[in-house]
Amino acid sequence: MTLGEMKDIIANRLGDTSTNTGNRIVEFINDIMFRISDDIQYPGERRWGQIRTESGRFSYPLDPDVGSVIEPMIVAESNANIWMTPVETFNANVQNPTSTGVPHNFMLYGNYGVDRQPASALRFTSTALTGSAITATIQGMVDFRNVSESLTLAIGATSTDSVNSYTTLDKISLSATASHAIDVRANGTALDEVRVAQFTTSETEAVTSAYGLFNPASRVSIHSSSASDSTNRTVTFTGYGPLMYTAPIVLDDNVYQEFSLTSNGASDVLSTAAQRFTTIESVSIDAESVGVFTVKTDPIEVRDSLHIPQKKDLSISQ
Repeated sequence: MTLGEMKDIIANRLGDTSTNTGNRIVEFINDIMFRISDDIQYPGERRWGQIRTESGRFSYPLDPDVGSVIEPMIVAESNANIWMTPVETFNANVQNPTSTGVPHNFMLYGNYGVDRQPASALRFTSTALTGSAITATIQGMVDFRNVSESLTLAIGATSTDSVNSYTTLDKISLSATASHAIDVRANGTALDEVRVAQFTTSETEAVTSAYGLFNPASRVSIHSSSASDSTNRTVTFTGYGPLMYTAPIVLDDNVYQEFSLTSNGASDVLSTAAQRFTTIESVSIDAESVGVFTVKTDPIEVRDSLHIPQKKDLSISQ
């Protein structure tokens, strides 16, 4: 059976033999045939994947309908091939990965259906710093990009905020011990909801301090563009976040989280103080919605993380 015959049969069954419908049917058939040839690795019919890299970024989201990654991936700018490597082999062979240069290997990093993960600026606060100026060095990541900065802390009782926002933190260190204890917090309009580090007067490295180093963690909110979605849609989140004792104290980090929020139409519905994420893996809605659902993270006013279109009831994940 030829492609034209298949198109005509489907068009007749649909009761629509227009040119536009015929073109869409041909595209649909070709997509199916390409997917089958990819799965069975049919010689001469496999398509090559392509990626455009960005300086400082090490993770790239796939489109939701990608069933499998096609090798070799091509880095368009440098006309180089990159090949999939198991995580264990990648970690063993690439001892010191950097964010520059031409890549040659890649690994599947994880399932993240949210392009914009929660992020927050950091606020350094002390009751009364005295003496010489202290510099705080911060290293971390936002939107899968490595970011860092050096921050001069204000002398006195004035707080100092970071320039960058961070999703995860790798390092916070001080250039010298402080005259008074320093609290480092994140998230919320006052940047005070989660303590990510705490320095005593004898500590300069957050990782080895008595309190430790934690990631900023964000509450999430949902609302619909239509009041008709009031109290009848449930949005479920999965991902990783902190185990909270009581705000702002964190007991443990990177703990699996899963919870649901019930919509209130166009009004924001906010998760509780203990329902927080550092990374969100998937967001799903239990049934078709009338309006567009928007998912936001702290600070609630500024960071849209996801939009779920009307008539979608599938998990927005990869």
